[in-house]
Amino acid sequence: MAMHYANKRRLGFYVDLHGHMNKRGVFAFGNALDGDEAAYTRAYARLCSLNTPHFDVHACNFTEKNMRTEDKNGQTKEGSGRVALHAKTGLPHLYTVEASYVSSRLLARVPPASGDDGRASPPSRSLHPVKYTPEVLNDVGRALMIAALDLQGEGANPWSRVPGSEYGSLEGLLGWARSAARGDAGKRGDVTVAVSKKWRTVKSKVMEFTGK
Repeated sequence: MAMHYANKRRLGFYVDLHGHMNKRGVFAFGNALDGDEAAYTRAYARLCSLNTPHFDVHACNFTEKNMRTEDKNGQTKEGSGRVALHAKTGLPHLYTVEASYVSSRLLARVPPASGDDGRASPPSRSLHPVKYTPEVLNDVGRALMIAALDLQGEGANPWSRVPGSEYGSLEGLLGWARSAARGDAGKRGDVTVAVSKKWRTVKSKVMEFTGK
């Protein structure tokens, strides 16, 4: 079905919902992308955490390593829906969302909604972990949908929480997301950079010692 809509250019988001017991909280895995596509996937994750306190943006993973990792049975995530769909379609918004069966790891601060006249769910300031109930997971599912709406830009969500956040606007949030994406990309080269700097230092010391 996903490929049917992808071929018709009507597939905007694919979210594969999983349950787990190994880690607490709700978080997402996305594919390793470049440029603005990498920024927009991180922006989506941050928008999810602006719309529910139960989504842990800091536990999300968008690395290529995570796309290739083998589980205890020797199977890689290359067979997962999001990775396989990306290989076939190249679409950016393909996610695996993992939700604990038990409880949260921490809670995010949720800003107030704008223009809702008090009809939207109130902002959340509590950071204490909670045990998960059907109501909590329903709240997460609602946030996944609202975040997709927020990502469409100003006016798409009349009750958006983005204006009340530290970013003030979608463009402000995208600025954070671009910085986060560059940080993740830089991590891939940290070892090479460190070795290079160490080699230059050693070479300099040798040249001083030999008088060259």
